[in-house]
Amino acid sequence: MTDKPSAEQQTEDQQFWKFIDAHILLANEQLQNDPARANIAGAALLFAAARFNSYLLAAGSGTREVFAGRKEEAAHYLREQFNKMLSDNLDDFDTNFEQHQKGQ
Repeated sequence: MTDKPSAEQQTEDQQFWKFIDAHILLANEQLQNDPARANIAGAALLFAAARFNSYLLAAGSGTREVFAGRKEEAAHYLREQFNKMLSDNLDDFDTNFEQHQKGQ
């Protein structure tokens, strides 16, 4: 028996992919005039993700003490998630290399 995602989960998944597509579109637009800056765009996206997730942790903590107490657990979680996402995407590009190259 397979569990179908709820309508709410499907909506959240669609929103998740829309957010991803919007960030990638912006990075691609920034590279149109200067493709040599791809490394800067990648580093900027990575930094923005780190900065925004740090903000979310701080905003949700209420106090500096709570933030400090949650910081290491959050950092571990975020590193773990990034490693999984990176591995999944590298595998996808390895498997579908030609298709991804056509999408440039």
